Amino acid sequence: MELTYQTLDLPLSVHEAHSLTIYTAEPGTPDEDRLKLLASWTATHVRHQDQGAASRDSAR
Repeated sequence: MELTYQTLDLPLSVHEAHSLTIYTAEPGTPDEDRLKLLASWTATHVRHQDQGAASRDSAR
């Protein structure tokens, strides 16, 4: 899969920073489809975790 990326360093303090890396694929390519598929897996995983936490909270 061929992706391009850009990294942004976000300073938190004089000694610390967070790095944000964004990956993109050329629109209309199979690589874009693959990247969207990977993104959907992550979105599904997070959604299931949130639902599990809500179920545990309501059971209390």
